Amino acid sequence: MKSTVGKILVFSIIVLFALPPSIGLCAQIQMNKTKLEPPTGMKVYEVRLEQLDSGVVNKIALQQGLSQSGTQGTPRGNVALFADKSTKANRLLVNQSSGHMSLVPNIEKLAKMQPRLLQQGAAFNQAVNHANSLKLAPSDVSQFRPSKLLTLSSAELGKGGQATGPVKNILQTVQFSRTINNKAVMGAGSQLHVDLGDNGNLEGFGKSVNKLAESKLAPSFKNDAEVYGEIEKNIAQQFPGNAVAKVNTPRLVYFGESGKFVQPAYQFDVEVSGPNQVGKVYYNGVVSALKNAPEAIRKMRSREMPNQAKAEMEHVQVALADDDPTVCRYVVRNDHYAWAEDATDFKNGLIAGHPASFPAITFLDYYWDYPYIWTTSANSFANKCHISLMEGHGANWLFTTVGNCCDVVNLNAGTQPGYGNKAGDSMRLLVLKGCSIVPSPQDRTNWPDPWWRIFKGLQTAVGFRTTMYINDDISDNFGFALARGVRIVDAWFSATNSSTSYGWNRFWGSEVTGYGTVVMIPGYYNATIYNTGRAPDATAVGLSIFWQH
Repeated sequence: MKSTVGKILVFSIIVLFALPPSIGLCAQIQMNKTKLEPPTGMKVYEVRLEQLDSGVVNKIALQQGLSQSGTQGTPRGNVALFADKSTKANRLLVNQSSGHMSLVPNIEKLAKMQPRLLQQGAAFNQAVNHANSLKLAPSDVSQFRPSKLLTLSSAELGKGGQATGPVKNILQTVQFSRTINNKAVMGAGSQLHVDLGDNGNLEGFGKSVNKLAESKLAPSFKNDAEVYGEIEKNIAQQFPGNAVAKVNTPRLVYFGESGKFVQPAYQFDVEVSGPNQVGKVYYNGVVSALKNAPEAIRKMRSREMPNQAKAEMEHVQVALADDDPTVCRYVVRNDHYAWAEDATDFKNGLIAGHPASFPAITFLDYYWDYPYIWTTSANSFANKCHISLMEGHGANWLFTTVGNCCDVVNLNAGTQPGYGNKAGDSMRLLVLKGCSIVPSPQDRTNWPDPWWRIFKGLQTAVGFRTTMYINDDISDNFGFALARGVRIVDAWFSATNSSTSYGWNRFWGSEVTGYGTVVMIPGYYNATIYNTGRAPDATAVGLSIFWQH
């Protein structure tokens, strides 16, 4: 593994399907059809799963003070869990079938320290040393290089709103790029990052890496007109008729998602605008460069469509054990199907990751979203579930329930109710899956304003301080880790770091970076989704915040 600086990009959304008739299929496409970089000499590669090295797993467990807490068969393979001996929180997840592993940092420990973080060059070198020592990158035709240094910061306020200490930088994440002959390799199976703490100590990593071997398939390449035609067809099938879709120049890359092949492809970004929009909207697409592609360039995601809610619906009480979490999901109306796909990803991740011996997870509401779900009728909807997921467009403290414009919920409105205060079961985790809804102190000095009102028993809220892609695979990975008992704050940042959708964007300086934020009640670092008890009000104990930059 070389320690030279490289790149990495990924994306998230491309499924060939038509939108509902009410949305329309005639977006105005703005695309400068410049001559594309030819894929001359590029090849097709087959995926080879590597044998898991038990010695490496034992080495990690010994270094981190972990002990194996169980092994569970899942739809994604046998997954071994390793828990922290002191906190009992699960930190290491090892897929014994694929060889993929993730070690989530102990953010509670780091928040109580003042880690001495490294300069970028030293951090890159230290991350390479850790990756080599733990054999995180395969020996094959590709190259992995440290490409982007992220920082996780924290701040805490007391009950009166005064800072209880300085803003601290507590963790560094080095993201690696994968290339073949200087061409980016994108998609699932090419993700690697290393988390560094005090003086470069290993605090975590994410390894979702497949080994590649050259295929015998002789590639036949599309011409420029065929590529641009497929891009236009793709966009026309996905965007509403009153939208303007501005497409950048497609980049020539390697792409693989299924775990079977990696093939030459063209990746493109689309900025979508429309009347009265609340915030910017971005999609990231990919089309194969091959006429004889060995498989579809993107696999179809499962999609469960929401039901129709009614404001006057009665709240049905469900009899559950104390630690059995309930889940509600609400999806923006009259917009892209990918919002529903992402909500389905979250459910599928929770189901796939759930060990049979753990407390049951019960799925309740799955509705098209309306403002009353979060406001006047919140106790019958969002506030009745332990976990409530919102899928919709956003801006600071705002999200839409219709398209990118309308029926807006303003979390900072004086009439906005608090969450978590219902008698009996009530919201403990709020997941806001939309652009820029949860600003950090880096974005707004008044970042805590709505949360004093919102946190009335709620433990944690997670979201993004920047733009994000709709269907970015974060929800699936987040749900999987949550179900396996990983602490909420650790699981969220592990998912945002491991996403296939943002690595190259962060390196190239794209506006779409998917940087996460967590707001929580102080002292609830150890909370998992199975801790369903009420937290103190924020006005009584204060607020903690963590954010990436």
